[in-house]
Amino acid sequence: MLPFIRSCDGKVTAQPINYTIFLFDPRTWQLFLEVICTSTCTMKKHLSRLSKWKTAKEMAAVVRSLLTL
Repeated sequence: MLPFIRSCDGKVTAQPINYTIFLFDPRTWQLFLEVICTSTCTMKKHLSRLSKWKTAKEMAAVVRSLLTL
Protein backbone atom coordinates (compact mmCIF):
# COMPACT_ATOMS: atom_id res chain seq x y z
CA MET A 1 0.00 0.00 0.00
CA LEU A 2 1.40 3.33 -1.03
CA PRO A 3 0.53 6.54 0.80
CA PHE A 4 -0.94 9.18 -1.47
CA ILE A 5 -0.27 12.87 -0.90
CA ARG A 6 -2.48 15.67 -2.23
CA SER A 7 -0.61 18.88 -2.98
CA CYS A 8 -1.99 22.41 -2.62
CA ASP A 9 -2.89 22.62 -6.31
CA GLY A 10 -4.89 19.37 -6.15
CA LYS A 11 -2.41 16.97 -7.71
CA VAL A 12 -2.13 13.53 -6.14
CA THR A 13 1.26 11.83 -5.94
CA ALA A 14 2.35 8.52 -4.48
CA GLN A 15 5.19 8.43 -2.00
CA PRO A 16 7.15 5.14 -2.02
CA ILE A 17 7.94 3.62 1.37
CA ASN A 18 9.92 0.63 2.56
CA TYR A 19 7.83 -2.45 3.07
CA THR A 20 8.37 -5.99 4.29
CA ILE A 21 7.20 -9.45 3.35
CA PHE A 22 6.74 -12.12 6.02
CA LEU A 23 6.68 -15.71 4.80
CA PHE A 24 6.13 -18.60 7.19
CA ASP A 25 7.21 -22.18 6.40
CA PRO A 26 4.95 -24.49 8.45
CA ARG A 27 7.12 -27.57 7.87
CA THR A 28 10.24 -26.14 9.51
CA TRP A 29 8.62 -23.36 11.56
CA GLN A 30 10.90 -20.79 9.94
CA LEU A 31 9.82 -17.21 9.45
CA PHE A 32 11.40 -15.35 6.55
CA LEU A 33 11.56 -11.57 6.48
CA GLU A 34 12.22 -9.77 3.22
CA VAL A 35 12.66 -5.98 3.18
CA ILE A 36 12.10 -4.12 -0.07
CA CYS A 37 13.66 -0.65 -0.09
CA THR A 38 12.33 2.50 -1.68
CA SER A 39 15.29 2.56 -4.05
CA THR A 40 13.50 -0.05 -6.19
CA CYS A 41 10.55 2.32 -6.63
CA THR A 42 12.27 5.65 -7.26
CA MET A 43 11.39 7.44 -10.46
CA LYS A 44 8.98 4.73 -11.59
CA LYS A 45 5.40 4.95 -12.81
CA HIS A 46 2.68 2.56 -11.67
CA LEU A 47 4.12 2.14 -8.16
CA SER A 48 1.32 -0.10 -6.86
CA ARG A 49 1.77 -2.49 -9.78
CA LEU A 50 5.54 -2.46 -9.27
CA SER A 51 5.20 -3.21 -5.56
CA LYS A 52 2.86 -6.15 -6.24
CA TRP A 53 5.23 -7.51 -8.90
CA LYS A 54 8.26 -7.12 -6.62
CA THR A 55 6.43 -8.87 -3.76
CA ALA A 56 5.46 -11.78 -6.00
CA LYS A 57 9.01 -12.05 -7.31
CA GLU A 58 10.53 -12.15 -3.80
CA MET A 59 7.99 -14.71 -2.57
CA ALA A 60 8.63 -16.93 -5.58
CA ALA A 61 12.37 -16.81 -4.90
CA VAL A 62 11.88 -17.85 -1.25
CA VAL A 63 9.47 -20.67 -2.16
CA ARG A 64 11.83 -21.88 -4.88
CA SER A 65 14.70 -21.98 -2.38
CA LEU A 66 12.54 -23.91 0.11
CA LEU A 67 11.69 -26.55 -2.48
CA THR A 68 15.37 -27.27 -3.16
CA LEU A 69 16.11 -28.01 0.52
